Amino acid sequence: MTIVEEKKSLRKTIKSNINTLYANLELRENISDNICKTLLCCEEYKSADFVFSYIPKFPELDCTKINVIALTEKKLFVPKVEYGTYNMDFYELNPNLSFREQLEEGSFGILEPLNSLKKVNLNIESFFDKKKVLMIVPGVAFTKTGHRLGKGKGFYDRYIPKLKKICDNLIIVGICYPEQILKTVPINSLDFKMDKVFY
Repeated sequence: MTIVEEKKSLRKTIKSNINTLYANLELRENISDNICKTLLCCEEYKSADFVFSYIPKFPELDCTKINVIALTEKKLFVPKVEYGTYNMDFYELNPNLSFREQLEEGSFGILEPLNSLKKVNLNIESFFDKKKVLMIVPGVAFTKTGHRLGKGKGFYDRYIPKLKKICDNLIIVGICYPEQILKTVPINSLDFKMDKVFY
């Protein structure tokens, strides 16, 4: 079995397991809430100036609590996928507006930031000058040491190297349900590693 086939098979298994284990919404919310609280109390979050997060859609862990709080405490950025491509950009949310009213349904039925919001320009290095950036990344599975199995589209694998080039103080953390932590996940040279994983 090739790495590609192994990844595909593992994604299917993990997604099925999470859908079964967390069919109960209350359980899902309780687990998500506890993990979000832990992340919000960690030094990586407290010291960050900018937070790059995601808009959750089950079976991803619900990080809405982090997003709503980060919107009031930090500069918060969330992703938008360019339909029909493998391009992903991040947009800055307005702290003077509510979190939800700045989103609309986009690619893959996932909520995304409105086009009218300001897109991060990765060609302007001064934007990140001396700023500490925390990026919160979803995944299908992780290891405790930070290896990640994504959904297979490669959006983060393409975006993060570009971000690293102009951001000197970048911390990347994974976030997931406890059952998404595995001893090993299949990886290749393009897969990046988390600095820390919350589960």
